[in-house]
Amino acid sequence: MNSEELAAALHAEAVKDLVATYERLLRTSEPTEATDSYWQDLLGFYGALDGEGRQMVLRVMHQTSVDAVSSALSLLEARDESRDWLDVQDTFLVLEEERLSST
Repeated sequence: MNSEELAAALHAEAVKDLVATYERLLRTSEPTEATDSYWQDLLGFYGALDGEGRQMVLRVMHQTSVDAVSSALSLLEARDESRDWLDVQDTFLVLEEERLSST
């Protein structure tokens, strides 16, 4: 898998799919059904928001996922010389910039 393919897979699976899963869970889960106190609090908070507030939560989740993947790629660059991880990171961030400019 080349850098472009890896970056695209990370963007699709570690960002888009993860945020979509969280969005689905936030829309369909009941706070009383959650066993984790953090998740109960998040569900209650999300449920009290209007549509604009809910979109903001999802944008924050998206950006947090992008930041986490980018940070992980930086760590790999420092510790694993088997691949040019900075190239993967740069390509990943370009994909995100392209997504932002198209919305």
